[in-house]
Amino acid sequence: MPSHHRSVRRRADTTRLLTMTRETLSSLMPTHLAFDMNGTITGIGPELSVLLGSTSPIGQQLDRLFSTTSQPMDIRSDLPGVARRMVLRYQPDPRIALRAVAVRLWEPHETVLVTALINREHLGEPSEPDQTLRRFLTNQTVLLSTPTQSDTTASRELTRSLQRLDTLTGLPNRLALTEFLTGLGASADTADNGVAMLWIDLTRFRDTNERFGYHIGDRVLCSVAIILRNEMRRGDMVARVGGDRFALVMRGAFSPVRLHEIADRLLSRLGEPQEIRDEIIPMRLAMGGIIERNASQIDPHRVIMDCVIALNEARQSDGNKFILFEPALRRQFEQLNQLSGEIKLGLSTDQFEPWFQPQIDVKTMQVIGFEALARWLHPERGVLTPIHFLYVADQDTLMDKIDEVIIEKSFAALAKWRNAGLRNARVSINLSLSRLKQPDFADRLKWAADKEDLNPANIGLEILETVLLGDGDSALVNRLNILAAHGFKLELDDFGTGHSSISHLRNFSVDRLKIDRGFVSGIDADPNLQKITGAIIALSRNLGIEPLAEGVETRAEGDMLRRLGCTQFQGFGIARPMPASKIVDWVAEFTAKSENFWLD
Repeated sequence: MPSHHRSVRRRADTTRLLTMTRETLSSLMPTHLAFDMNGTITGIGPELSVLLGSTSPIGQQLDRLFSTTSQPMDIRSDLPGVARRMVLRYQPDPRIALRAVAVRLWEPHETVLVTALINREHLGEPSEPDQTLRRFLTNQTVLLSTPTQSDTTASRELTRSLQRLDTLTGLPNRLALTEFLTGLGASADTADNGVAMLWIDLTRFRDTNERFGYHIGDRVLCSVAIILRNEMRRGDMVARVGGDRFALVMRGAFSPVRLHEIADRLLSRLGEPQEIRDEIIPMRLAMGGIIERNASQIDPHRVIMDCVIALNEARQSDGNKFILFEPALRRQFEQLNQLSGEIKLGLSTDQFEPWFQPQIDVKTMQVIGFEALARWLHPERGVLTPIHFLYVADQDTLMDKIDEVIIEKSFAALAKWRNAGLRNARVSINLSLSRLKQPDFADRLKWAADKEDLNPANIGLEILETVLLGDGDSALVNRLNILAAHGFKLELDDFGTGHSSISHLRNFSVDRLKIDRGFVSGIDADPNLQKITGAIIALSRNLGIEPLAEGVETRAEGDMLRRLGCTQFQGFGIARPMPASKIVDWVAEFTAKSENFWLD
């Protein structure tokens, strides 16, 4: 082959390999800077561009952006010095340092500068994956003049190292954690020793991002990373294993008491509110842990799963909570996992439907509406109420799908009853906070009503008082106002069980107040309960809101409520929930009974 052909082919191969490496760095390490040997910037990673906070520097000179002295940058002979100058020029936070490592791409004009956020106090003691990356990059020269076997190996090693690094926090990622756990069994230090792992979740991190912005959320993650790295000992590992999750692996023999002490210390430290750019960021955490007494028998995937099972149990608490894994939790998890699969099958095979509990006015002896209640027609276990599936459905984000089924079938039933002569019937459906937070929910609900040619005034939306505890949420207030403007009737459910109830009545257009069964049960024989419930009824009527008593089971309770001024009832004393197909016959039967409707 002629020499000039070989030269052209060699340049083409070099360019191809160079492009591959540059694209790898751009995707895996978005805090990179590319520039030629004349100091002209030719490319910049998206996260570094945000950090610099200026217009695109492409085409500008390095000296102009990063020089801290009058001495020009000597790119050709002092590439590490260029990296240090960049670090000195930009310090985002006194607790964080920019570590810069330079890779020279031989071809012969371009260089890539890689940066990562790490804790200043640990610059000399990086974690194992960080040592791998540093060991490779601090050679400072990666020869890519020809695509030789050694060059390809170098590029693969660089890619492998970057694939195991979380670019935001500088911590190892989940892949690196799994490999670390795998390697513990082969280590002489841990073969006959134990290991403990903590799995940490920032339970309200999504709210932090939505309220303060993703740039603040990133700073929170970096701060958590710093705290955890300060807690680790030599030989331990801290990793970021998900968007808002971290893991800490500690070698040694641990008792449950000792691990609880470590977890409590971390919960206390990490749970302190953070102050970032004049914003006070509240912190809420959950933590799961596991102790392995024989590291040589570790199955990384099982250990991680067990730790996550404990974490999910801890997430059920309102406050910062630590749960240590025990085998019973795995059995419970497997049962819940099986139930989740059955719920998904039930949704796909039309096993969910609303049942309806009548509501009456004893003053007019009229049926005034029905509350739609979700029921699961399980093929083996019969008719199941939400107590049997609500928890799992909520955890697996299946409740919204169940809600959609209940709403659609309730509206269809209401339209059918109207055609059967129940023209003034009203159906009340329960709304969760997740539903109310959906930006398009009001419009979709109006569309569903229009599809059945229903008047929104015949549809009540039951909102738990506890859902409104965060009534400072302007978006939530706006959506409730939109629903009211469409004509839907807002009902405050379980009144008296939350806080600041009066402010809720003042701030929202409530049409009906449902008195919780706790203020109804046994009211006929309890003078103190009569005073409390009487005050609730009086307050409701003074505000022009109709009260309805839930859980009315006896004629005596009904008589007392009527004397106190409440005439709208719902409960087992009137009727139990029933399928839609039985409603028309029940209404006819109730009308015929007149005053003798009580079931007790």
